[in-house]
Amino acid sequence: MQCDGTFLNYVDGYGNFTVQNELDNLEDANGRAVWALGEVIGLANLLPERIVKLAIELLERTSRHAMVYYSTRSMAFTIKGFSFMKGKNYKAIIEVLPDRLVAMFEHENTTDWQWYESYLTYGNIVISEAMLIAYETTADRQI
Repeated sequence: MQCDGTFLNYVDGYGNFTVQNELDNLEDANGRAVWALGEVIGLANLLPERIVKLAIELLERTSRHAMVYYSTRSMAFTIKGFSFMKGKNYKAIIEVLPDRLVAMFEHENTTDWQWYESYLTYGNIVISEAMLIAYETTADRQI
């Protein structure tokens, strides 16, 4: 994690971060990092306490960026990650991001095409999973 609470994605064969991190949109990578941290927290009963505490600390540090991501998958990954923060004050993230996804769906939805984007690409199932998680977390019938 960088000092500002975001994550980089690209490394070279020696483990050094590359310039590609400055050139590419890293929203999806950051969303996947949030999801991974959430999964670690979700496995708290199986993992050493120090690892879970570190995951919670990192997730809390990156939480300030959760609302600035607008990539479909980054929002979905973020919803999944924060859903593991039971008893924490992250419910707002899991309420706002699904609303954005619903708006994307409504924008793209036609009689012939019913999806959140005008194309299919990698990891499409994560969007549906995130919407189910958001509904389960918020019980919002609009999701």
